[in-house]
Parts: sequence; C-alpha cells; structure tokens
Amino acid sequence: MASQLILPLFSVYIKIEVDFTSNWNTTTPSYTDVTADVRFQDGVSWERGRDAAWDNMAPGSFSFTLSNRAGTYEPATNSDMVGSRLCRITCYYPNSGSTAYIQMVGVIDQFDIAYPVKGKDQVVAVTGVDWLTSLWLSKVVTFSTLGTSSISTYQAICNAALIPSTYQSFAAGIYTMKPAAFVATDCLSALASVANSQRQFVYVSKTGVITSTDLTSAAVSQTYDDSSSTYPFSDLKGGVGGAGTYTIVELAQSGSIQVQGGTNNTAVTANISGSPLPKTKFGPQVLQINAYPVTNPTGLVASWAAAVPSPATYWWRELEIKPLRAPATLVPAVLASELGDRITVVRHPLQGGTITKSASIRSIKHEIKGGDWTVTYGLTDR
Repeated sequence: MASQLILPLFSVYIKIEVDFTSNWNTTTPSYTDVTADVRFQDGVSWERGRDAAWDNMAPGSFSFTLSNRAGTYEPATNSDMVGSRLCRITCYYPNSGSTAYIQMVGVIDQFDIAYPVKGKDQVVAVTGVDWLTSLWLSKVVTFSTLGTSSISTYQAICNAALIPSTYQSFAAGIYTMKPAAFVATDCLSALASVANSQRQFVYVSKTGVITSTDLTSAAVSQTYDDSSSTYPFSDLKGGVGGAGTYTIVELAQSGSIQVQGGTNNTAVTANISGSPLPKTKFGPQVLQINAYPVTNPTGLVASWAAAVPSPATYWWRELEIKPLRAPATLVPAVLASELGDRITVVRHPLQGGTITKSASIRSIKHEIKGGDWTVTYGLTDR
C-alpha cells in the first residue's frame, strides 16, 4: 500500500513499514507496509535527541497502534511477531508521490496486544527505540582501544555493539586522543565519554545512522518568528539562568582541567597524564567528564569555555510549532529538520522590541493525533 493521507485538509501523508523477518541490525531490510492497519485516531509519535546538549544520551522512541481484528498481528499464530524488528516512518508532502521525508528508523521494542470494548475489538500497541538502546544493552566487561582519533574509537565501540558500519557516520574530533580502556560500563556510556571529551554531539539521524557533530559548526537553516505568517511558532519556553549557564566541565586524569561557568569563564589548568578509565557524571548544575587525555588540553578547555554562556544569556529551551498554521512553509521545514541544525528564534515581548536567539536543535518530537500535529524542538543554550 502507498502512504495514507492523515491530514486531508493539508495534504500530509505518512507511511509506516516493519521488517518482520530480518535481524535487527540488517543492512538490507525487507519492509512490509502496515499503514492500512494503523489506527491514526489513537495517535502516532516519534522523538529523538536529549534533554540537554551535554546530558546523558537517551534512545529515541516511537509509537503507534495497529488494528488486529483480522488477527494478522497475533503472536499465537504469527511467529514473526517478536521484538527487535526494524521499523521505518516516512512522511510525504504535498502529495503521496512527492519527496519522501524519512522521519525515524528504529527497532520495535514491544508488541502489546489488547482487547478493548470488552473483547469486541483487537489492537496491537507498538513501541520502539533507536540504535542507542543497542549500545546501552551492550555491557562492557573489558574493552581496549588503540585508536587515537574520536572516529576510530566511535567505530570500535559501535562495532562491539554489532552496529553495522552502514549506520555509522562520525566527524573528526577536536583533538587527538591517547589510548584508553573501558571496564565495567556499557557502550553507550563509553560513546558519551568520547563525545563529551571532544565537545561533540552524538545522535541517531532520521535514517538511523549514529552521527557525531560539532553543534556550533552548522549555519542557521531557518528563522522562526512569533509575528511571522510564514514561519510562526505556537509556544516558546525558557528564559535567563538555569543549570545550562553554570556548567562545570572537568577532564580528570592524574591532574585536572576545570571550566567554571559564570560571568567570567575562567579556565584553570593542570598537568594531564596517564590513561584513565572513561566515565561521565551528570548533575543538575554539573557536567563532569573523566575522559581520554588529549594532546592539547589547554585548547580543549578553551573550546569548552566558549560553549558556556553567561548568566545573562537567554536560553530558549523548547520551541513548539504547529505546522498546519502555515503548511506551505512549515510542513517542509519540520520534515526536513535534523538534530544539530541551527535555527534562529525571534520573540516580540509585549513591552516592545525583539529578542533574537540562535541555537542548535538538540531534540525533535512529533505528535500526530485527532487531526492535529505538534512538533517540539529542544534547543541548546547557544
């Protein structure tokens, strides 16, 4: 079946596919279109990203409900109904034959069979996650890497978790690393340690590729303005202050380097040597990185200091968009957006003037239900 028109007045189409036969990490999936059985009235949602740019990495997720009145998805009679099945969500606009905007490639975690209306109906609630869950489930007993670049170390970690190279795309780090080892942790935490030590943002792309990037390197792709009829937004959350404006970054080996957020971003340096075990700790106002030694620790501190805003800096934490307010411009914009993209938000306070702030997208959430569609961007502090 082709994609289904789910928002008829605005020509928004969606297609949901599941690979019921291949292994979860196949590079040549064989998808079955299940769109005709999706209960869109019960809602479809997908989200990727994290709560804060340098916070713990969390897997993306998706959910939808399938009609099972014909028993097609009954585990008792269909042996292919097991977890760890690949799933792909694709949107189309402005017609079913137009550009395919892949929105999510992930792995189904659970098929939850239910019999509502006192057994007169039968549905399957489907929930799933992205590749980061595979990394988290891969526990490390002992794992050494001789890589001296973030790319080679990222690859070694993902390979250990059986993530195919097809689903890996990593950018070069800021500084060369020294060899290190991982013990008594998991591959996701190890990956986060490497990413944070390089001041990189790691995420799973819309097409299911684990990607690393420097959040400050991208050019601004779109400007959203509360007074605009072309790219309006419906809600904006955030303000001044918060944990993001007082971030402590510590690279702790035999010595330590510390960056203290505040009005003056003061860097305190010390000698770095040895090969410690990578470990990352997070708290409400503290980001502590015990990671690889680097060949230019002073430069790494300076780059972190540049990433820490002053207390007087506005931080728009969440931007809510209703694409149906201006479908011709907003629908293609939100479907094409990706984690790490830079956007500008313009706010007009009641007392006059404007507040203009550029930031990177750290999380994206889509919720489609009851003829409405809400997209929420989580934004970095700069």
